[in-house]
Amino acid sequence: MPLTVEQDELLTRCYQALERPAIEPDDPLYEPVYETMGAEDPVRMLTAAIRRAHTESIQMFSGFRGSGKTTQLFRLRDSLQDAGFTVLYADALDYVNPSEPLDIAALLLVIAGAFSDSLEREIGVDLAGESYWRRLVNYLNRTEVTVDSAGFKLEGIDFKAALRTTPSFKQQLHKVLSGRLAEVKRDVDQFIEEGVKKIRAKSGDSRRIVFLFDSLEQIRGSIFTETDVIRSVQQVFANHLRLLELPYVHVVYTVPPWLQFVMPNTAPVTLLPSIRQWNNDPPRTPHEPGWSVLRGVIGRRLTAEGQGKLFAHPGQLEQLLSVCGGHFRDLFRLVRALILRLDDLPATDQAVESAISSVREQFLPIAVEDARWLHRIGQTRRDPLPSPEPRTVSRLTRFLDTHFVLFIKNGEPWYDLHPLIRDEAAGIVSRNPEPAD
Repeated sequence: MPLTVEQDELLTRCYQALERPAIEPDDPLYEPVYETMGAEDPVRMLTAAIRRAHTESIQMFSGFRGSGKTTQLFRLRDSLQDAGFTVLYADALDYVNPSEPLDIAALLLVIAGAFSDSLEREIGVDLAGESYWRRLVNYLNRTEVTVDSAGFKLEGIDFKAALRTTPSFKQQLHKVLSGRLAEVKRDVDQFIEEGVKKIRAKSGDSRRIVFLFDSLEQIRGSIFTETDVIRSVQQVFANHLRLLELPYVHVVYTVPPWLQFVMPNTAPVTLLPSIRQWNNDPPRTPHEPGWSVLRGVIGRRLTAEGQGKLFAHPGQLEQLLSVCGGHFRDLFRLVRALILRLDDLPATDQAVESAISSVREQFLPIAVEDARWLHRIGQTRRDPLPSPEPRTVSRLTRFLDTHFVLFIKNGEPWYDLHPLIRDEAAGIVSRNPEPAD
C-alpha cells in the first residue's frame, strides 16, 4: 500500500530532523547526555579547570567525528558565560589550510588575527583601524616580506586569505619568521594584552576572558601530505606548547584526538568518548544508561508521533540501537537508511535488516592487515597505538574517525570495535591467519 500524503510528509520531517547539524544546548532536540548517563561531564570539568586556574591557562578539547564535539563546545561557551566570563570564538579553518603542515610562527599570527576578528565581531570592540592584520602587515613591510610584491592587497581579509590559500606566501613567512620566533611571540602577546584591556574597558570591570579556538582537530592533511601534517602538529604541541599561552586569557584549543596517544605526560586532552552501551567484560553486558541516552536522542528527533508510526514494535528501534556503536551520527544514518526503504508504514523487520546491511556496506571492504589490527583491538580493548610514528597515528586516526574503533570511558578509557564490523573483522582473520614465524 503506497504512502499517504500525511505519511510521506511525516517521513520527510523525520528524515530532515536526522540531518540537522550540530545543535545548540537550548535546542529542543538537545539530549542532556551526561545528566542522563550520570557520567563524568567533560564540559563541567573544563569549566572547573578554567575557573580554578589563575589569570590564564591552556585547555585542549577534542572528539572524533560524530562525537558531538561542536555541541559540547557550545555548552562550554554557555557554561563559561553563565560563570561571568567573556567568551570569544574563532574557527581555525577560516585561517589555516587543514591539508598543510602547521608552522608555529604562522600559527601564532593566525591566533592573534583570529582573536582580533573576534574582538570586533563578537564583542564589538572598536580597534580603530588597528586590527592585528593591519599591525602584521606593517610589521612584515619592515622585514623582507613585501606583501604588495607578492600580489596581495594590504586589507586584512585578503592577507588572511593568503595565509590560508597561498603556500608560496606561507613559505616566505616561514623563511622570514623562523629566526624571529621570540619577536613574533612578544608582538602577539602585546596585542592580546591590549585586546584584554579594551574588553575590560568596554565592560567596565576586570572580567576574565576565554578564547575558544575551534577546528584544529581537523588539521590532518591530504593523502599526499598526511604524514608531514601529523608530524608538524606533534612538533607544535610537543615543543611549543608554552608559546600557545595567551596573556590574561584562558584559551581552549580543539585539537586532533590522537594527541593524547603521542603526547603523554603533557597538557591533558579532554576527549569526548562514544556513548557507552556495554561494559568492558567478555560478553559485553549492556550498559542501560547509554541505551537510555540514545533512545532519548531518537525520541527528540522523531517525536513520539513519528516513532510510533515508523516502527511496528519496539524491538525494531532496539535492533538499530544495538549496532550504532554509541555514535549519534551512525544511529541517524541507520534510521535515515530505514526511512528511504519505506513505501508503507510501519516498517517491516525486513526493511530494518536491509537498512542495517546498507550502512554496514559503507564500512567495507576491510583490508586483511587492517582486520588483524582491528580484531586485536576488539580482543584486548587496550590502548591501540603500537607506535607514535605518523603513519601509524594516521592509520589509527582513520579507524577512530570512521568509527571502526570506538573510544569508550567508564572511569578508565578503553577501546572496542564497532558492532557493525566485529564479525566481519573476525571472519577475515580466521580466513587469513598470520603466517608462522
